Amino acid sequence: MTAATIIVLTVLAYITGSVPFGLLISKAKGQDIRTMGSCNIGATNVLRCLGKPLGITCFVLDVLKGFLPAFVFPLLGGTDPGFGLLFGTAAILGHNFPSS
Repeated sequence: MTAATIIVLTVLAYITGSVPFGLLISKAKGQDIRTMGSCNIGATNVLRCLGKPLGITCFVLDVLKGFLPAFVFPLLGGTDPGFGLLFGTAAILGHNFPSS
């Protein structure tokens, strides 16, 4: 895997991790999850406030935003397990410290 590919995938992992699916799901329903229940945008609050189907959808999307960078991105260019750690860490950082 080239250095440019590693940089691009690391940035993409960060961006993937920073997607606030709970907020997007609630906005699609015409509501703002940040003003409901615990005011958290996580899957548990979505489940409690918007129902089981949307809560499960949010949970699955949140799992995928960590799984894809950590397990799928490394398959794009190499077998070094360090890439999974790098991209997974970038996704976690994007989740905990989103750019917006």
